Amino acid sequence: MQLAAAVASLASGSGGFDSVAEVWKAVGIDTLRVNAGEDGASGVEADKYLTKDICAGMRQGGGKVADPVVVEVELFDNVTAECESKQDGSHKVGTRPKWDY
Repeated sequence: MQLAAAVASLASGSGGFDSVAEVWKAVGIDTLRVNAGEDGASGVEADKYLTKDICAGMRQGGGKVADPVVVEVELFDNVTAECESKQDGSHKVGTRPKWDY
């Protein structure tokens, strides 16, 4: 949806009304992702940036795995720490490289 809105904006030559951005602002999320899980089931992730470098989000999957709450902290440029906490009480913490294109 976001890509389609950007293409439409460029094609029309106007900055006009961005319906996707307005919906996201009303709902209070900054990013929305649709992912394919490890078990092949699709899932949705919604995130909100609390500060420039800290992002909190929730993942909702279609599989049998408990849906986690995720907090990402940008430690350095292109290095992110991620903490994941699931409803079953399990936790994961790790770091990963991350590039935004």
